[in-house]
Amino acid sequence: MKAFGIQQYHQPIAEISIDQSPVPGKGQVAVAMRAVSINPVDHHIAEGYGAPVMNRRKRFPVVLGRDGCGEVTAIGPGITDIRVGQRVAVAVSPLTGGSYSQLAVFPRRSVEPIPDQMSDIEAAGVAYAGSTVLQAIHAAGVSADNAAGRRICINGASGGLGACAIQLLSHWGAEVIGICSTHNHDWVKSLGATEVIDYRDKAAMAAIRANAVINAAPPSELKLKAVLKDPLARSLTRFGGTPGYSTVVTPMIGMITVLGALPGAALGMTDYLRRKAWFLSMKGATYRWVIFREQTEALREVVSFFGSSSAQPVVKQHYPISELPRIFNDSDAQPLPGKTVFTWD
Repeated sequence: MKAFGIQQYHQPIAEISIDQSPVPGKGQVAVAMRAVSINPVDHHIAEGYGAPVMNRRKRFPVVLGRDGCGEVTAIGPGITDIRVGQRVAVAVSPLTGGSYSQLAVFPRRSVEPIPDQMSDIEAAGVAYAGSTVLQAIHAAGVSADNAAGRRICINGASGGLGACAIQLLSHWGAEVIGICSTHNHDWVKSLGATEVIDYRDKAAMAAIRANAVINAAPPSELKLKAVLKDPLARSLTRFGGTPGYSTVVTPMIGMITVLGALPGAALGMTDYLRRKAWFLSMKGATYRWVIFREQTEALREVVSFFGSSSAQPVVKQHYPISELPRIFNDSDAQPLPGKTVFTWD
């Protein structure tokens, strides 16, 4: 069986062969993959990111991939709400296993049936990105019930997470401020952003005022002092309710990677509590790290919205699966807006 992954950390992704087809156990679903996408976390995992927790026994090969779309081929005991032959969207955590495989087994909570009008490509593009950013939106204290009229700032607005966040929030009636490179401004506006700012425009960044910030493109500097320099942290205002700040990339997993599971988790939690205290004392705001969790409710909401006529496509380019190693391993490539998807034959 064909798959794509790594034989060791810090090696390029390549086609690999899996000897045995997986069989679903209790509460699991076997899926023949039709399409998958690239998510930034897979690049980090290929470099050993979080390995002390995600691959404690150092088993190789590691099949990469966090999302996709496919057809259910078998169901395990206890599954009553999914049937063989259904198309499903897939969004899995790094602890579960990769989706870059012709056939893979996933827990029920990480798959969700998709409507007939939703394409394989679009489902693969929004499953993980949409679920992640929806969790980040909720972590910032924003929901469909309270978003109307609030000013929400999205950092990394032109990426897959940002493209999903803008559409969800604007559909809920929020005023969305998108931050991205200038050459992506028109596309971000077309997704529903009210205002778009280039992250290099220091004056414009400093002038932002928002009720909530969803940070999908945090600075490379992850130390606490970086928070004090973050203009988005200082943009929060109490007008419109308790302000909230959430970020989808956290220092903790990096600390675990370097220091090991227990020391890294202890240091990470200390760092997290200090950040929470800073936001509370300086802005009266909540602060949350968002680490993706497999949530049926989040994936279902993403499928419902992006499978409807209200949503615009977030996939900007797609290729046959044979192109996955070339594009994945191209470290010199310029970041592209939206999502890139690969389809199986």
